[in-house]
Amino acid sequence: AIMSDGTIKNVTNEANYESSDPSIATVSDTGLVKGLNVGSVTITAEYDDKTATVKIEVDPKLYIYIRRLM
Repeated sequence: AIMSDGTIKNVTNEANYESSDPSIATVSDTGLVKGLNVGSVTITAEYDDKTATVKIEVDPKLYIYIRRLM
């Protein structure tokens, strides 16, 4: 994050994260996203009074490939 005084601060471990659909993907306290099922999900990160979102697609072909590797 770029702070009000212009300094850059890593807030990864201080932000709060949330998945719009934990049945598709979960997000850890450190922001690590884990796909669980095929579909779309929005991940939200909040720090201080700022919010950022990203839409993630869990791709069926990649999901099947990874599941077979496990």
